[in-house]
Amino acid sequence: MALDCLINGMTQGFLAPRGYFLTEDAEKKTAEMAALGINWVALVVNQFQETFASTRIFDDNRRTVGDRELIAQIERLHRAGIKVMLKPMLEPLDSIWRGAIRHARGNIIAETTTDTITPWFASYRDFMRRYAEIARETGCEMFCIGCELDGMENHCAQWQKQLAAVRDVYKGLVTYNLTMNITEFSANRRWLADLDLVGVSGYFKVGPNDQSSSLADMVKGWQSHKEKLARFAEWLGRPLFFAETGTRPVIGAAGVTGDYNAANARYNDQEQADYYRSMQMALSNEPWFYGTVWWKWDEHQERPHYFLPDGHYVGCEPAPAMRQAMKEWCAQAPVAKKTLQR
Repeated sequence: MALDCLINGMTQGFLAPRGYFLTEDAEKKTAEMAALGINWVALVVNQFQETFASTRIFDDNRRTVGDRELIAQIERLHRAGIKVMLKPMLEPLDSIWRGAIRHARGNIIAETTTDTITPWFASYRDFMRRYAEIARETGCEMFCIGCELDGMENHCAQWQKQLAAVRDVYKGLVTYNLTMNITEFSANRRWLADLDLVGVSGYFKVGPNDQSSSLADMVKGWQSHKEKLARFAEWLGRPLFFAETGTRPVIGAAGVTGDYNAANARYNDQEQADYYRSMQMALSNEPWFYGTVWWKWDEHQERPHYFLPDGHYVGCEPAPAMRQAMKEWCAQAPVAKKTLQR
């Protein structure tokens, strides 16, 4: 298997309501991404569990896009010349971050044995298999088997079963989206080496969050992160890419990245654009680095505190300067024809 070029990607569809991909807005946003030269889209479809401690995963009548509209969007992206990484994502409905999901086995009380690991993974495999089948049927170029499930990553045998179940029905590239936990070299995480390439949420801070950084300073700020990423890639023997990355169009963007708090923020779209440029300049020529997927193109849950007094909304969606930077980069990004061997 090979990638014919670096991934210059964008995320679409996170928490999109049912029916969204049938709207004119979805069609318009797809055309906008294609016009920038984006060559990959991480297409998100969400399912849920009631709380972070629940073991049953299910779709939601309001928050899960339907299978037919999902297929229609995949086909629309392919018509636009954009490759698709189908990315099913799990969210607890109690609004606890998915990385806090944890399950265990135990029998502290002698006559009682508890196991919540097995039923959770059984439900999770059903969740993934459903969308792996859609990925196969629609010719998706990549499939992501999980995102930021920190609390469950150490169950190596279960993830090996998960990976086997997906590959039983889907023959394309398979990845998983880690957080920035790239310094834990434990045996329980060795299942990551069985992936075709490993995704990382690349919200690395490369400058202060309360003042501006120059582009040159941002590039320098990547150096320590680059060294850690290189060691992680070497340990796994797998290439890496940023399955998510981003920051807000604010002063101090290099140090804000994925932080939720936007209090006292001041709008500056150039710093968001420079963060994007610095990432490409620092990493794109590394042999173990296969590209980036920005988080995200479309906002489906506007947060009141991201509206600034001047009217700007400062989610991670690309502001005008960032869009221009992406268009320029996509037009001249280096070709990276690299074989992925399993």
